[in-house]
Amino acid sequence: MYLLKIGFISLAVLLVIIAALYSYYIYAPVPKTPPLSATISASAIKVGQLERSFLSYVPAKPHDHPALVIMLHGSGLDGKRFREWTGYSFDQLADKHGFLVAYPDGYKGNWNDCRMDAPFEAKQLNIDDMGFLHALIAYYEKQYNIDPKKVFVFGYSNGGQMAFRLGMETPEKVAGIAAVCASLPDAATCSCTMEGATSPVLLVNGTADKIIPYNGGEVNLFFKKVGTAISAPATAQHFAERNQATEEKSATASATVSQRTWKKEGRTLVQLISISGGGHTVPQPGFRFPRLLGMTSAAYDSPSEACHFFGLDK
Repeated sequence: MYLLKIGFISLAVLLVIIAALYSYYIYAPVPKTPPLSATISASAIKVGQLERSFLSYVPAKPHDHPALVIMLHGSGLDGKRFREWTGYSFDQLADKHGFLVAYPDGYKGNWNDCRMDAPFEAKQLNIDDMGFLHALIAYYEKQYNIDPKKVFVFGYSNGGQMAFRLGMETPEKVAGIAAVCASLPDAATCSCTMEGATSPVLLVNGTADKIIPYNGGEVNLFFKKVGTAISAPATAQHFAERNQATEEKSATASATVSQRTWKKEGRTLVQLISISGGGHTVPQPGFRFPRLLGMTSAAYDSPSEACHFFGLDK
């Protein structure tokens, strides 16, 4: 009886410890949906033999011939969760600036990006994500008369890698990309073209990212190797060289945020934002990522700054 009692007490203590660890490191409370002018809608389009799903946010008063922002989630997420994990900020910005937002779902939670050695089914099965995203743009052109010259992509992690692919392989379809927590694979393991002009690129990287190291190296997703990456500064330099852009004098936005900018003929083509101590998270004030992924900085508002980089706040 005594041993049984001790066993129950030990189990209870263990469960409390597990619950506490989960609450601190993994749990991230979903923010309440803010007041918005419209509701989210779900749709799907057929690409090859697959039905590909996505969410749309169309503000009550969009601009005539509006811009479109495509939101590409990270590994293991989907469009719905990425909308939540960016604090509904892009919906609010769409209300303010009159653009549309698309939240597509990757294949089984992932995108077929430029990394040859990515272990995801999307890569191994060579899922036609480029075809899906091009079809998505065509859908919005037909349904909402968007401006095809104002299509932008905001991607996080694997979604940032997919944004690279769009900006590198079909820059004529994408007017700008913002990639958060993403760096290019090295040339030996990159399946995308490494030459020619690209879409303008905003890079946002945390210096303490444990998944995609800021200084480059092996990419690990919770102890599972998912590729290799060059450093964040080398990624920025790669895009600058391809676009024949020249670096301006570096600027420090705050004690924790530094900025490097490359321009050509007065136009910003590449910008690197480095978040001191930032983890594998989207810097923003509206949502704290699970602590297991590192620090979420509120010193840099990625959604608002991406919209500024895209020229959507003018």
